[in-house]
Amino acid sequence: MKYFVSFITLAVTAVSLLAAPPVLEFYEEDALAAQELQDHLEAMYFDLGKSPFAGKTIRLGRKAGIADAEKCGRDGFYIKCKDGILDIYGVNTTGTLNGVYHFLDEIMGVRWLTPETTHFPENPQIELEGMDICFKPVFENRIILHISAMDPVWRRRQRVAFNMEHEEKYHIPQGHNTFYFLCRGLEAEKGRSYTPQQAFEEFPEYFAEYVDHRGQRKRPFTFSQLCFSHPEVKRLIIKGMITTIDKNPGLSFIDLSREDGPNPCECVQCEAAYAAHGRKSNTKSNHFFTFFRDVAAEVHKKYPGIKIGSFAYHTTQIPPDVHLGPNTCIRYCPIRMNYFHRVDEGDHNRIGGLLDDYAPGLSNIAGQLRQWAERTELWLSLTMMKNPVYYPNPNLRALAYNVSYSAKAGAKSVFVEDLRWLPSHAQCHLRGYMLVKLLWDPYLDNDKYMREFCDLYFGKAGKGVMEFMELLHDERSWDYQSDRKWLNYRFQFFDRWTEKRIIGATWKWFYETPDPAYYYKKRFPFHCWGMHCPVTPEFCIRALAILKAAEQLVADDPVLAARVRNEMLPVYFVTMLTLPKDHPQTQEAVRVFFPAIESIIANDPRLRNNPAKAEQLIHHGALREYVENSGAGEHE
Repeated sequence: MKYFVSFITLAVTAVSLLAAPPVLEFYEEDALAAQELQDHLEAMYFDLGKSPFAGKTIRLGRKAGIADAEKCGRDGFYIKCKDGILDIYGVNTTGTLNGVYHFLDEIMGVRWLTPETTHFPENPQIELEGMDICFKPVFENRIILHISAMDPVWRRRQRVAFNMEHEEKYHIPQGHNTFYFLCRGLEAEKGRSYTPQQAFEEFPEYFAEYVDHRGQRKRPFTFSQLCFSHPEVKRLIIKGMITTIDKNPGLSFIDLSREDGPNPCECVQCEAAYAAHGRKSNTKSNHFFTFFRDVAAEVHKKYPGIKIGSFAYHTTQIPPDVHLGPNTCIRYCPIRMNYFHRVDEGDHNRIGGLLDDYAPGLSNIAGQLRQWAERTELWLSLTMMKNPVYYPNPNLRALAYNVSYSAKAGAKSVFVEDLRWLPSHAQCHLRGYMLVKLLWDPYLDNDKYMREFCDLYFGKAGKGVMEFMELLHDERSWDYQSDRKWLNYRFQFFDRWTEKRIIGATWKWFYETPDPAYYYKKRFPFHCWGMHCPVTPEFCIRALAILKAAEQLVADDPVLAARVRNEMLPVYFVTMLTLPKDHPQTQEAVRVFFPAIESIIANDPRLRNNPAKAEQLIHHGALREYVENSGAGEHE
């Protein structure tokens, strides 16, 4: 065990060296925390010997003590200063490091805005003596898939993780993985490797059976599920999960979630089980989570300490009648939630039915959060990713309320799925910053931190960018007169999907019947996955004017001016979809947007070498075709 004493000094002048610098005391395990603290303090003070830290002793980690795990939790810490000694320590090295970052962030005013941009306050004067903080994070796990969080230093400083441990460290799928564990079970039993396709070809009876529109029964492999009534499926998945844990000692969490998308199995055995559950809106959820509960109980017989989780998603989103058992959790993923409004307001979140595949059973988001917390450990899973990525979406104002509401409802962790591409996409940096802030403190002042980010990241243009954000989040900017036609004729990628669907077709999965007179209103499709908020022509014109005025304020700073111009790209995008083709702003958007996008793609090898992915994310090809071939926009 090594013990270090570090004198924080700056070699500036002979006079400054005579001042008493602070002394850092720590063990080797906390060397990173010590280095981070020293580097940041030196960036803020020209002479630490003349700072509030002069003559102080700073003790980190076990040199200061060991935090009370009951009070601090796994990632929490104490920050105390008494008699000239500043102590920062947690239950473990992570807690101590979090304490250092919290001290720099919340007390000193350092802001890690993006991986490339950090704000250091100059010579901050703070009162250290008497400081006494005990901090326990509201959320035990704070996981975010966002392009900024791909930077390991930035996400460490923001005290978040980029991925679940079992996927990042052990390469075990974190969702939609029943096929995966079936194959691992078959491999353990048969002594050879299996792919899902090979498993299907050899054991088709393990996979879901469906009744097609002609009444014929079939078992397709593509876009399918497993049959959760088949006893061999349960046995093999149990074997597969135990085998996986056997091979990965140290694993603390493992996920078991049904495959993405399609309806559960409709074989005779499954239909009988649905009938036994009463054919209610949560019947399919009851069936899967009964299976999940039984599997978890068997795995826990050998590994009682491992947490077993699952996505509550689409047909499994609605809370079941069953309790899932000890040491389990679900990641509640209301993928068709309206992210523009609070979870407890708006028709879409309360009664559903405003989309053809949005059954009322999938609504009541606020109530479902509380119900899930009664059945198992609740995690909130937010799906923020949006294509096309340059479409501006007003989802930040409600975000803070929804995250804090989830915490009050009993959520213990949060998992955010956002875009890992194109740092220039709509509100990318601001949204990433707000997300990590809310994961650390869900009760913060959302508008305060939005305004702070704009001021620090955009300089003198910050006030204008904030005015643009306020305009975007003002409901008067949203075009409530638009209906599905708006989306169809603008986004051809959505056309191809809706043309194949029957209105209300998926309601049968929840044993509900659409009532067109009640549910199909002339309201825009809210922000669920793949949906966007139509905006008014007035918004397009006003938003661009605001951003152009902001750009003029920083015209002499090429970095800040470029940041403001990047915020204009989403406005140009939506301009081409909203204003008439011959409108001067539409013509300007064509001249500016497409060359900018071509440059962005050319400078990003992931997109330059994958044009199909670029088109999927941006839709620039479809947008250019629309602008060139269509007549005037919807609004004359």
